[in-house]
Amino acid sequence: VGFSAGGHLVELLATGKEIAPPSVPDEVLDTASFVPDAVCLAYPFISAMVDESQSATTRKCLPFMTGTQETPDDVRALLSPHLHVTSEHPPSFIWHCEDDEMVPVAHAHLIADSLRNVGVPVELVLYRTGGHAIGLALEGESKNDWVQRFFHWLQSLS
Repeated sequence: VGFSAGGHLVELLATGKEIAPPSVPDEVLDTASFVPDAVCLAYPFISAMVDESQSATTRKCLPFMTGTQETPDDVRALLSPHLHVTSEHPPSFIWHCEDDEMVPVAHAHLIADSLRNVGVPVELVLYRTGGHAIGLALEGESKNDWVQRFFHWLQSLS
């Protein structure tokens, strides 16, 4: 489960990108999988390929991810997991609020469409309101039913 930038990290793991630290011994890397069996993404940041003038999130996040103000397209591509999905990607549950101004809902559609295009089971749940960074959304103004829907979806996988 990953929320926002954490969703980006989870998705990088799910695509099988080798992001293990160099200190991990080769014998561990040869026998261990860092790819989860299923994925839950909550309002995930997905594409670093969005033109910086179109996305405040991309403009703000890329310098933190790359350590530079100018990010070459090849690095942007590496940081855009929707470009790396294969049919071996784990089934994915994605939820997002349509009024999210920090990470536009287009990011959720982008990864969901990429997964569907390679035949990966995906459940995309959208809420009209809630904005960004609403956490579990179990109570309050932004309360929704994503947790129940996620558990129901997980049960449907077995």
